[in-house]
Parts: sequence; C-alpha cells; structure tokens
Amino acid sequence: MTIIILAVFGAAMLMAAYKDLTSYTIPNWISLYLIGGFALIAPFVGYGLPDIGWHLVSGIGALALMMGMFAMGWLGGGDAKLFAATALWCQPADLLLIYTPNVAIWGGALTLLIVFTRHSLPRRVRTTGWVQRLLRDEDKIPYGIALAAAGLMALPKFTIFQSAALG
Repeated sequence: MTIIILAVFGAAMLMAAYKDLTSYTIPNWISLYLIGGFALIAPFVGYGLPDIGWHLVSGIGALALMMGMFAMGWLGGGDAKLFAATALWCQPADLLLIYTPNVAIWGGALTLLIVFTRHSLPRRVRTTGWVQRLLRDEDKIPYGIALAAAGLMALPKFTIFQSAALG
C-alpha cells in the first residue's frame, strides 16, 4: 500500500510542480486527483469514519485558510487548492507540525533562489517560453514547486503513510 500511496501522491505532486513551473497554473484535476486518491486509499489503510473525519478537518480547515489568503492576493487559486487537497492527506497534527513548516521552508528557499536569479542574470541573457516568464515575471513565483517538495518530503511522516507501512 505504501507504494500505491507514493505513486498516487507523488505523481500529483510532480505534475503540480511541473505545471506551475511551466505555466504558472496548477490545474484543478490535480487537486481532484489527490482528493479522489485519498478517498480510495483511506479504507485500505484501515481508516474508519473518525480517522477520515480528522483528515476532512485538515482539508476543510486548510481550504478555508487558503481561500482567505487567495482573497488577499497572497497566493494563486491553484496553490490554495493544492495546499488544501494535500492537507486532506494529513491528520491535523501532520498538517501543523510536518507539512506547513516544510511548505514555509521550501517556499522561502524557492522564493530566494528565484529572486536572486532574476536579479543576478544580466538582462541580455536570451530565454524563451516558460524560462522567460520565470526569469522575467517579477510578480510571480511558481509556489506549486514548494508545495510539491514539501509534500514529498513530509509524506513518509504522515499518519496515512505510517498506517500503510504498519498494515
């Protein structure tokens, strides 16, 4: 079951990072894939309604918080939905103590790297396509990369992964 979790969760995270890097968008189907994947996997790791309820608390709570951040213009809608869909895979303690700090660390590192690169490269460096947008669009950071990296790094510590490994 751990391999299935890695495949489902990992594929979604890698696709989200790739899509955000190359287009500054995270398609809705990625978040829906994560939600559906959780719904299909949860019973197979021995989760009952109380366990699933705690995961729903994490996902719905994260969605409410992220909607507020999106409304304030602090992050994109795809980022908000991906964070909430990932939070569904977390118990509340996983979300607060494992995933969210990882997001902050990876997000800070990503932002510093991109901002430093944007300001260090001479303007005469020729780029095209998504590389041009990444290096020249001063207002955007493809935060889906940080969300994906944080999720992949934190997954082995998530309760659902631990439950699958023990079962």
